[in-house]
Amino acid sequence: ASSAQAICLKVVVPRDTLRVSTYCFLSTIASARGRTDEAADFARQALAIDELHYGRESIQFASALHQLAMVEYSRGQLRKAEELARQSSAIFSRKEGLYGPSMGGNYYALALVQREQGRYSEAEESIRAALTCIGNTQLSPDQNYDASTYLSTLASILDEQNRSAEAIPLYRRALDICTRLG
Repeated sequence: ASSAQAICLKVVVPRDTLRVSTYCFLSTIASARGRTDEAADFARQALAIDELHYGRESIQFASALHQLAMVEYSRGQLRKAEELARQSSAIFSRKEGLYGPSMGGNYYALALVQREQGRYSEAEESIRAALTCIGNTQLSPDQNYDASTYLSTLASILDEQNRSAEAIPLYRRALDICTRLG
């Protein structure tokens, strides 16, 4: 990097923000490779930095909690994942409201944990809340992807309860969104 880039990075992007982003990326990569213990360690390091620099009520801390919740879910630590997802949701809801832009991912995390535990009515309620977060606004491609994920998850929850007549149209809507996105 040039000296101008280095100066800009120091002024514009604090070093710890870059460290947190790097730990989150490393956590995602390790988790995708099945190295979930390592993924949890990276996520905890990001969480510690965010807590130190932004505090326990910050959006940054809530995002790091969500990251760790998803890692704990992938490790099969369902109670821990749910606890972390609920903590993250509580912070986001205080900052953005119950259906704020960051709440969808938290409701999704809760739905995954609840479904895994066989708590289908709670899982259905959580994933419907995630869909409510997207709303009927003009959707960006990211939101469309999220909508597809949430619809597909809702469909699988319904299907697991032998409600395939309700599930099939949702699977089709999710597939339609994916097809449009390319």
